Amino acid sequence: MRGRAAQARYLNRLSKDINSSKWVEPSRKRYLKIALLCFVVVLLLYPFESTVVPAWKLRVVNDAGQACAEMQVNEGWGHYSLELNSTGQSEFRFTNEEGVVEFPSRKIRASLVRRIAMPIVANAMTIAHGSTGKSGYVFATGMKDGPFLNYDPGKPMPKELAVEKCYRANPEEAFGAESP
Repeated sequence: MRGRAAQARYLNRLSKDINSSKWVEPSRKRYLKIALLCFVVVLLLYPFESTVVPAWKLRVVNDAGQACAEMQVNEGWGHYSLELNSTGQSEFRFTNEEGVVEFPSRKIRASLVRRIAMPIVANAMTIAHGSTGKSGYVFATGMKDGPFLNYDPGKPMPKELAVEKCYRANPEEAFGAESP
């Protein structure tokens, strides 16, 4: 009889140990660790947005100070510390009748993993043919060696682009200081 009582106590203790096992009933601490791990993974992989170049509004004028209407202006931008594409991106627009052209802000999305890893790659690539950091510029087209304005983060955006001559969308129709 004694053997059966000892066996019953042993089985009773064993069932309590099994039922209290952390694999059967995870504790709050375990749930908290899993939730924290999920949060960290999401935080590392979520693509946060950053501005490469803010909205840019500028006026194009010729040497005489006259507004250049319907002149093509190109904007280029890139974030070479977050992109492998070394050519960047560009868009052209035309000035209005007052010689004003507006470009929207240029943004990029990148995860924290990319923001940590890509600058290392970008710095290594500068040896071959690369750049790092943000880049933005505008230039007027239709002429050789035309003016070129750069965006420098932390400095005021240039508001005026002075060209030698104004060129309408069709370069054959040039007008400028010598025009009446």
